[in-house]
Amino acid sequence: MNRQEFMRQLEYLLRGIPANERMDALAYYNDYFDEAGLEKENQVIQELGSPESVAQTILADVQREMNQSARQDYGSPEMEQEDNSYNLQPHAAPQQEKKKMSTSTKILISVLLIFTFPLWIGIVAGLFGGLVGLLGALFGVIAGLGGSGIGLVIGGIACMGAGALCIFAEPVEGLVCVGVGALLASLGVLLALLCILIVGVWLPKLVKALVKWIKGLRHRNEGGDEI
Repeated sequence: MNRQEFMRQLEYLLRGIPANERMDALAYYNDYFDEAGLEKENQVIQELGSPESVAQTILADVQREMNQSARQDYGSPEMEQEDNSYNLQPHAAPQQEKKKMSTSTKILISVLLIFTFPLWIGIVAGLFGGLVGLLGALFGVIAGLGGSGIGLVIGGIACMGAGALCIFAEPVEGLVCVGVGALLASLGVLLALLCILIVGVWLPKLVKALVKWIKGLRHRNEGGDEI
């Protein structure tokens, strides 16, 4: 069993609990796999056990939280409670009721969207333009560092070659030229290494953090649509 099969079975087994609880649980275990890395995927699956055992634990926690909430709402631990237990049998989970929006509310929202269209479309366009500008600036910096590093290395090598050719005729000038060339080549190598570090290490971390943030927003939005 790999990660995709594990998460697919877990999502199926948790289909009966509220959407926000299900999304939080799936996001937690997805983050757990991400932090462990691809090379430790099998080890994580062995540590977690079967999807059924993980689902049973989650369902028990959800049931316990519901019972505690019910006792707090009614103020009596001895009250008669309905059997809200979840199980893993197909079609045994209760159907979730969605909030029904009244017609007047829908009309009001539609009117507000129409009249505020220039405002929010301008905000969206501005945010998109700012994001594109930031990405362009980032790629410009990376390209500038890489190009400068390559140019300095080439120039340093040429300077060292010229100094080596004239070192016998003009020893002082030749040595100075070789030294300056070595300095330029070293600076170019440092800039090239910095460019590689940004592209290979920092940029992937930034992209991963951005994707994780977007996934968190999507999970919260999906969870807020159901009661």
